Amino acid sequence: MRTLCREDCVRAANPATRSSGVKRRSTVGGQQDTEDKEWNTAQLRKDQEEHVDIGPLLRWKADGAERPAWLEISDGSPSFKVLWGQWDSLRVEIGLVKRARESPDGKHTTMQLVVLATRTKEVLRKMHDGGSGVHFGINKTLYKVRERFYWVRCREEVESWCKKCTTCAAVKGPRTRARGPMQQYNVGSPFERIAVDITDNRGRE
Repeated sequence: MRTLCREDCVRAANPATRSSGVKRRSTVGGQQDTEDKEWNTAQLRKDQEEHVDIGPLLRWKADGAERPAWLEISDGSPSFKVLWGQWDSLRVEIGLVKRARESPDGKHTTMQLVVLATRTKEVLRKMHDGGSGVHFGINKTLYKVRERFYWVRCREEVESWCKKCTTCAAVKGPRTRARGPMQQYNVGSPFERIAVDITDNRGRE
């Protein structure tokens, strides 16, 4: 995964620098990654244009259209409706749909690439499992993902991915709840304290 070049980028226009063997510096933790043809701007744009949910949004935004009325999109998928609901936050940059995410203090805005569902596992693998992720926990992995990417139900997928990570499970071990040791309870007279097991037998013959 690498940084996307602008369409007028001289380096990107030079065939000598587009070889699959060229090393490029990725924004994912500053590590060196081999260029991935599946993550170049042209391929990402093609994928978004052909996607059933993102494609219409890309065309509407690129044409400067106003947000369609609810009746026009009511038969769309839940994911499409979530994106439609964030209409004002969506932008088109270098032909790609991105989402503007404002920082909590309102001083900074991050542009997140809207990712297809078919690519989310690759993003999670890179951010959590890869050299840049070093198997961070849920919150740190989610923070790294949100720096660059967005998709519907992102948090749920990050949580599921981290919980199912075998490497994390092997290092951290099972989570157990601390319990106090059992102690003897002293009483001063008979039947002052009685232990009773209650069983519900209703509905049984």
